[in-house]
Amino acid sequence: MGSHAAGEPLTPAQIEAPDAVDEVLGDESLFLRLPLRRGDLLVLDNTTVLHGRTSFVDHPDPLRRRCLARSTAIRPTSRSA
Repeated sequence: MGSHAAGEPLTPAQIEAPDAVDEVLGDESLFLRLPLRRGDLLVLDNTTVLHGRTSFVDHPDPLRRRCLARSTAIRPTSRSA
């Protein structure tokens, strides 16, 4: 752990924080499940949405398997003079 290597012990709040995050992430009442169908497109902003996906079984015919394409869009940053 980084705090151990730095010789600085974590505060009680810092120790509790990851447990609080785990509790929220495990709360299925906060999940939004979006079943995607052929032709659907889902665009997510990784800076505002924590996302994942469930497992799936793809079609056995290689010509009918899903196509998952990932793309990255980088927002231009403003440069201060």
